[in-house]
Amino acid sequence: MYPDPQELMKDDLTSADALMADGSGKSSLMKVLATGNQFHLDKTITLNGTIEYSAKDRNELLEVLPRYVAYVNQIDNHYPRLTVWCCAGKRLEPWVVEALKHCISEQREHALEVMTAHHNFAPGVMVKKLGLDSCKDTVVGNAMLRGVSGGERKRVITGEMTVAWKRLQRLDEISTGLDSAAYDIYKCTKSAAHNFNSTVVISLLQPSPEVFGLFDDVLLLNEGSIMFHGKREEDVPYFERMGFHCPPRKDVADFLLGLGTDKQDVYITGDARSVPYQSADFAKLFMESGFFQKTLQRLDASTDAMVFADPKPFCQTYTEDLATLLQRQVMFTLRDTTYIMGRAVIVIVMGLLYGSAFWQMDDTDSQLMLGLLFSCAMFLSMSQASQVSTCMDARSVFYKQRGANFFRTSAHVLATSLTQIPLSILETVIFGAITYWFSGYVDDVGRFIVFLVTLFLCQMWFTSCFFFLLAAQTVGKCTLSVFNPETESTWIWYGWIFLAAGYFISVFCSNLVLEYMRFESPENVALAQNDEAVNDQSAYLKYSKMPATPKEYENCFEINGVDNGAATKPSQAATSSQSL
Repeated sequence: MYPDPQELMKDDLTSADALMADGSGKSSLMKVLATGNQFHLDKTITLNGTIEYSAKDRNELLEVLPRYVAYVNQIDNHYPRLTVWCCAGKRLEPWVVEALKHCISEQREHALEVMTAHHNFAPGVMVKKLGLDSCKDTVVGNAMLRGVSGGERKRVITGEMTVAWKRLQRLDEISTGLDSAAYDIYKCTKSAAHNFNSTVVISLLQPSPEVFGLFDDVLLLNEGSIMFHGKREEDVPYFERMGFHCPPRKDVADFLLGLGTDKQDVYITGDARSVPYQSADFAKLFMESGFFQKTLQRLDASTDAMVFADPKPFCQTYTEDLATLLQRQVMFTLRDTTYIMGRAVIVIVMGLLYGSAFWQMDDTDSQLMLGLLFSCAMFLSMSQASQVSTCMDARSVFYKQRGANFFRTSAHVLATSLTQIPLSILETVIFGAITYWFSGYVDDVGRFIVFLVTLFLCQMWFTSCFFFLLAAQTVGKCTLSVFNPETESTWIWYGWIFLAAGYFISVFCSNLVLEYMRFESPENVALAQNDEAVNDQSAYLKYSKMPATPKEYENCFEINGVDNGAATKPSQAATSSQSL
């Protein structure tokens, strides 16, 4: 931001281009200005100054800010089995009807008609604007599922996050790899920004002259310092007054990106000692210019405080969120036919194997009966581990959509859990029916139902356990996919340290338990309060009922069925036992 604490506010209804090189802080700036959930402060990151939206402090709007501000990041994470239209489609939200209830009848009917038409046609307009009309019924896909191309997948995330067309939109390098369609996308975005009275800020690395000419304002950022912020037509004259000159055949965007770097020497026309070289020097000169004073005047101007009149962070109620997520999760499950067919085959085959291996077993062998029950419960429970990879891939998509306040976290967790119940019941009934009757358990319907309920509850418990482990995991596949760090040999050292630390911690805890948890100590012995329980006479009576221990001479045995009269006599056996 600015070197000194300042109020940063954007009220212009325009489209702005944030022009900067890699490592300049464009993504951090986008996340800070976009939503509170996208940028997390820690010990290494500090945020100075204040940020205000329509005269309201950012900290007061963190919960409701995603309803009015959209942020599109550089990573295109999607649910692979959703179609393009499902990602960009959006129906008339209930809060629109609720907001119109205070209008008079004629105005309410007309406004409702206009908003309904807007919500019905907005998804189609967005899909056509992004060039996705020809593939709107195609699944998005991923590396394992064939879907749309990489460039089309990049445009899907733009349509997903901006289909509602919020008042402030932050687009972070959405045209990377889309050189052929970048001009059409930005042209439609500019038209929509003027028609819908919203502000659009887009970060670009090296835009073409045609794309650069579409923007109204330009923000030049280098190493975290603002070198220029103003109208696009005024950027070149501003730097020419500093002593720089843009060659006639040089792109303006390339000229601006070369300033503040070692490439700016070719643009110097006057004394090289009088021009700034560091980005901080450019920022200091900009704060002393008239452009910065105009920005301060706009900050002091009156704003419309009714923009954030609705304090609700979510557009839908909890029930509506749950219904929407249930519909989506059911769609995911039904479209994953490979998983459904694979699970059906495995359950039937394993049920037949268990039933044939324990065919009509002896019902008096309790260990065998309980062992089979344990094996059945473990098979159905551990089979839920096959969903680990799918849930891990969906975790990054959840972060993106939850950061935009698409739904509540509790509704997402509940919908995910409820959609797993039907498949779990079906697996339990098929596997349990085969195993129970093949193995020879008690021929009783009530016992059979108890058997199925036990298997089902074990399966659901392990399902929730796996889901919790996936949600609580901080190091692993999700971290690699979200933050995209380089895969190095240090990860092996991290694994060794983790395992070694677990060993020493367990040994240390064992030492503490053995040292301080003395179960033979007097305070751990409970004394009976009933005198009869400790009565010597009652104790003697109980002891007298125990079978007597055989005497030494009574320890005799016989061996029958031995040829040549080898049956051992009692006296001989006793003599042998005594000699032994």
